[in-house]
Amino acid sequence: MAYRRVLVSIAAPLLIVTAALVLPDHAPKMAQPVDLSDRCRALIDTFDEAVKSVPASDDLTAAQRLRRTAAQECFDASAPDFMVESGIEDLQDALRKIGVAATD
Repeated sequence: MAYRRVLVSIAAPLLIVTAALVLPDHAPKMAQPVDLSDRCRALIDTFDEAVKSVPASDDLTAAQRLRRTAAQECFDASAPDFMVESGIEDLQDALRKIGVAATD
């Protein structure tokens, strides 16, 4: 009886490890998280390119103000993630103010 327990306690983990190595991985692949600063940079680049063709207006002035504060929030090295996320939201608002849809 004791031999059977020892055999099972050794064989069971070996079977599990072998199965994990042999069976294909069917687990869904998770998307890699996008770095928040990369997201900020992309939105800033989009804004800077789009603003070239936008006529002067109060909305443009407000959008440029949002872009400046958002850039500060995005690239402040000591800012926590929620501040960077706030900067991303400000950049998206700035893009909407000038009539550009922000892509996710």
